[in-house]
Amino acid sequence: MISVYLCLDLSYPLGVGAFGSVFKAQLRAKDGYEMTVAVKTIDSQKANVTYFKALLLELKVMSCLGKHDHVVEFLGASTAEIRESRLELD
Repeated sequence: MISVYLCLDLSYPLGVGAFGSVFKAQLRAKDGYEMTVAVKTIDSQKANVTYFKALLLELKVMSCLGKHDHVVEFLGASTAEIRESRLELD
């Protein structure tokens, strides 16, 4: 497993919706690899169980889709805090 971290810029969201925001970030690996990514975040105060289920379905679809010319590539998700109603998609 490659160790990576995100440098997230919260000052300028790329998009804002009813239940969260999308931010620009830099994904960096210890080996020096770096790429610009979009990070979808959820406002757990606004999102309900139905929304979380829909988002988890989106996560499942995106993880199966693979590369496609007309869809942003899915790299992964941070579900470490899912029990606290937090989910982060990269």
